[in-house]
Amino acid sequence: MLVVASNWGLSDGTLVSGPAGGHGWLPSAIHRAVMRSGFQRDGRYRPVDGVDLVLAGDTFDWLVTDLWCGAVRPWQAGRRARAARRAVATRTLWAARRVMGHLARWVRRGVPVSAADRRGRPDWTARHTVPVRLTLLAGDRDSWLAEVAVPTRRHPFGAGIRWSDGVLAVRHGHDLDPACHGAAGMVAGPDGRSPTLSESVAVDLLVPFAVAMRAEQATWRVVRPLIRLLATSRTVDMPTRLARWAAAAEGGGAADVLHGSIEPAWRRAVEAWFETTRCSVPDCAVEFDAVEALAPALGAALERVADTESAALLPRLACAADHESARHLLGHRSGECRLQDTARGGEEDMPAISLPPAGDEPAAVVVRVDEGGRTCLEHLSSVTGAPAVITIDRPEARWTAGGRVVDAA
Repeated sequence: MLVVASNWGLSDGTLVSGPAGGHGWLPSAIHRAVMRSGFQRDGRYRPVDGVDLVLAGDTFDWLVTDLWCGAVRPWQAGRRARAARRAVATRTLWAARRVMGHLARWVRRGVPVSAADRRGRPDWTARHTVPVRLTLLAGDRDSWLAEVAVPTRRHPFGAGIRWSDGVLAVRHGHDLDPACHGAAGMVAGPDGRSPTLSESVAVDLLVPFAVAMRAEQATWRVVRPLIRLLATSRTVDMPTRLARWAAAAEGGGAADVLHGSIEPAWRRAVEAWFETTRCSVPDCAVEFDAVEALAPALGAALERVADTESAALLPRLACAADHESARHLLGHRSGECRLQDTARGGEEDMPAISLPPAGDEPAAVVVRVDEGGRTCLEHLSSVTGAPAVITIDRPEARWTAGGRVVDAA
């Protein structure tokens, strides 16, 4: 049994608050899926042999934290930068100790489920333990995962940038996003590397803005949900989300603090970020000045709901196409990308299946490949009820925003 999760966005809590419902539902939802997967198509029950739990990137948000208030940056080389990267990872693990502790216990002890009786039914009086293998993959928000994640005998796990069982391959896929292209997972060379556009916006724009707003307690209560909204957004989506948030804030009675405090502070933060990018030029895999195009859209986003400039950025910063030799599941929030489907001889394309969160929730799916080679994704959610199932077999198959049943067979 394969469970793929991504975009949990666990942070140290200094600037980014957790989702409204927290992350406590994730272990419970995965546990229920393991028990549910024991039921076969013929109706008989047999516990699964094992669980591969793959956290496909952005499990942690190590960019939006007040540790980057000083001169040290996560993409720099040197002892101070390495110590800072380890410090933010340690603080994040401590803040997320409840949900990550669940996973650590599963790796050590396995997941307890019901045993099967002689007639292939669950025996609720007997317990069976299913072994769990945990793999952490680096994303664009936790790109130095392999540098700081060291497995131990007490906490055995795998860490890297790609997981594959020969049929399916799982990776974060941020290399397809021009704003994240270049986050290699390790700081290369004695002089470090350039930040990606996404890293630059998070560290040199969002962090200073959040720290400035945190100093004003009354304003911080209004702004903190916005910080989470922006921290969990693609760079290209930020202007639109800012405009929508501003419209909702005005309608919710926060117009005075919005126009009197938040808007001026945001414009100053954007201007300061723009000046910073002249000295520390971010990488972006496009053939135009992405900073020059993005800065005006960000600076004016809180002043207008509809912005043709920010809408025009979307296709210009869209995800690139990819043509690899395996069927891929991508954890990164992205637009529609297409990958080659080798199950059909490489003659047809199928979309790369990306796993965006449902609303404010992280993504978590159970992946099954049936005898016909179809990839079935069961979307796990904190909302009780029937899980959403998507069967990927033809190019027409799409992951729908509504999350209901889509069968492309």
